[in-house]
Amino acid sequence: MAYAGADDVRVRVEVSDPQDRRQTKLVPLAEYLEGWSRKGERPPILTSTDRVRKAQMATGVYKQRAEVADGAVDISSEKLVFARAELEQAERRHALELAQVREELEQARRQHALELTQVREEHVSECKGLRMRHASELTVMATELTRLEQALRVQTQRADDAWAWTRIERRRVQGHKAQ
Repeated sequence: MAYAGADDVRVRVEVSDPQDRRQTKLVPLAEYLEGWSRKGERPPILTSTDRVRKAQMATGVYKQRAEVADGAVDISSEKLVFARAELEQAERRHALELAQVREELEQARRQHALELTQVREEHVSECKGLRMRHASELTVMATELTRLEQALRVQTQRADDAWAWTRIERRRVQGHKAQ
């Protein structure tokens, strides 16, 4: 450049790379002008000195805010350490509570299994009692049925005998009448 210190002049340029977090960056003026001459286009109008001063003042304000934010970060880091300690304590407490709940659940499962076994045993013994009672009732009924069959045979035999005697008597009576 034509005057002293011109090589140190920098221009703030917008960054077009979407992966770059910065929105602007400082580029040497000579490099900036060469880039536009390669493109064969006219460079845009550069920002005035007043605007640059205002931007620098704003940068100073931003730096002050950053210092305040750094102080807040220190306070926040202390809070973070305290919160982390509380979190670890809560995790231990919840782990103990979870272990107690799991133990209670396992105990309830065992109790339920025991009660279920008792109910099954009662049911089995009740069924055995019913079977024995029904078997004895069936035995009584079978005995009664056998007695009734015997009585029926006796009655049938008597009826057959009575019929046979009646026939014999009729023949005899008819034999007397015929004589």
